[in-house]
Amino acid sequence: MFNARRLALDGLLAALYFALSYLSFYITPNLKVAVTSLAIITAALMLKWYDACLVALIGEFLYQLIRSGYGITVTTPVWIAAPVLHALALGLCALIFRSRNTPLVEKTVPCVLVILGCGLLNAVFNTAAMYVDSKVFGYYQQHIVFGLALIRAAIALATACVMALIAIPLVRAVRRQVPAI
Repeated sequence: MFNARRLALDGLLAALYFALSYLSFYITPNLKVAVTSLAIITAALMLKWYDACLVALIGEFLYQLIRSGYGITVTTPVWIAAPVLHALALGLCALIFRSRNTPLVEKTVPCVLVILGCGLLNAVFNTAAMYVDSKVFGYYQQHIVFGLALIRAAIALATACVMALIAIPLVRAVRRQVPAI
C-alpha cells in the first residue's frame, strides 16, 4: 500500500501545503483566499485518494498548530475535516477516471470541472466548519456564516480555476518524467 517513495512524496506535498499556507491571505476576517489546495490537487491527480487525504490531514494539522493563530482547540478536527473531505472528493473522482484506463489529468475539460466542483464542495465544508466553530465558541451570526456563502463560493471557484491551470500541466510533466507514479 505505502512504500518509501510514496511516503516521501506525501511528506513533500504536505510540506508544500504548509508552505503554501503562507501565501494565503484574508480579504475580510471571514473570507480567505488559500492556495493550499494545489498540494491536494497534485496528490489526488498523481497518487491515490488516501495520499491526497494524508497530505490534507498533515498539512492542515501543521497549519492549525503553527499558522492559524488559534492552536489546537476542540474545533480543530472540524477545520481539518474540510480539506480532508476536499481531498477525498478529488481523490475519488480521480479514481473513477483511473478505473476507466484514462487518468483524470489526461482529460483537460473533465479534470477542470472536477477541480471546480470539488472547490465548491470545499467552500461548503469550510462554511460548515465555520458554523460549528461559531456555535461552539458563541460568536454565531447568520450574516457572517451564511451571508458570505456566495462570495465564499466565488472565491473558491476562482481559486480552483487558477489551481487547475497550475496543477494539470505540473502533474502531466511529473508523470512524463516519472511514469511509475
